[in-house]
Amino acid sequence: MTDDFLTRLKIERDELLDRHNKLQAFLREGVFRLPLNQQFMLKLQAGAMHQYLTILNARLDDLRSREPAPPSDEPIVIEQNTFDIDRDGLPE
Repeated sequence: MTDDFLTRLKIERDELLDRHNKLQAFLREGVFRLPLNQQFMLKLQAGAMHQYLTILNARLDDLRSREPAPPSDEPIVIEQNTFDIDRDGLPE
């Protein structure tokens, strides 16, 4: 692993974090002006961005550790958001 790779990964995480924070601020303040289907999709997008951030942070932590983690058969647990996808369509 080179420092160049780690630097690119940090930049990717920082840029995503900035976009995620801006989207979260918009969802708190201005989302009500959008149609419901757009609000729903933006909330899904924010959840996906959060999961992506969690993965990037885990990768960075793993790469920074001095001792490599032993292989494991256990799945990686990613924090889940509470956005439900209604099988009957978008919320009203």
